[in-house]
This record gives sequence, structure tokens and C-alpha cells, in this order.
Amino acid sequence: MKDYLYNGPELAIRIDGIRIKKRKINLTYQEVSSVRIRKAGLKRGWLGIILLGIILIILLIYILYLFLAHFYFISDLHSGHFHYPRRSPGIIIGILVIIPIMIFLRLKKYFRRHIMLIIKWDHDEFRIKLKELNIPVSELKRYLEGKVKFTEHEIS
Repeated sequence: MKDYLYNGPELAIRIDGIRIKKRKINLTYQEVSSVRIRKAGLKRGWLGIILLGIILIILLIYILYLFLAHFYFISDLHSGHFHYPRRSPGIIIGILVIIPIMIFLRLKKYFRRHIMLIIKWDHDEFRIKLKELNIPVSELKRYLEGKVKFTEHEIS
């Protein structure tokens, strides 16, 4: 019989307790007040700040477009004859529209709602994504079922 369920760089789940390597803490199962497995959430304030940032980026890109469009037209007028700039406004607008979309996709990838393992003890807690542990939720719950108390926010 193996003496641990998981042994990784940040956390070790053993028969006698849980060792949090990052903080150098050894906890027995009696010291752990609760273990929760739930989806990680984002606060509304952070979402508002992200939305404000995207709006500001779009405004800065629009101002950059106006500057570039007028700069090309002014340089063409000084040469004595008028011709279209090499880069048409359509290409510039296309590039400037793609940039916020790419930023949005990166933010969406970063803020996915992962399943978290939350270990609480004596007014302190430790959170880790289950994706990093590479353990199925059912196996983790079965292993810790009789050893610690699960709170009401667990995932079934």
C-alpha cells in the first residue's frame, strides 16, 4: 500500500496528513478544519477592471489609427501631388480591430473557472487547482472522505 495519494512540488497528500511544501507546513487530518472542492470564481470588481482596460485599449488603438491616417495624408500633400498611402485605412482598421479580439481571447483563456482544492485550518487556507494535481475529483473525495470534513460547497 502506498503511503501517499499525491506527492508534488507544492502539496503532498499522505496517509497521516497533508504537507504543504510551499509554506513548509505539516498538517494532520485532525488539524484540518475543512476541505472544499469547488469552481474558482472571479469577483465583479476584477471583471470591471478588465472591461475598463479593454475599453481603454480600444480607445488608444483608435487614437493611433487617427494619427497614422492623418500622418499619411499630410505626408502625401507635402509632396505636391495627392495619391493614396501604401497602407489603406481598411488594412489599418482590420489590424486595430484584431488586436482587442486577441487580447480578449487571452483574458478568456486566463480566467477560466478551474476546479480548486481549498484546505482550511486555524483561520488559514491553501488553494490549488485540481488541474495541477492531475487527480480525478472522485478519487480525491474517496481518499479524503473519512479523514476530513467536506463543506457544503463541494462538487458532486
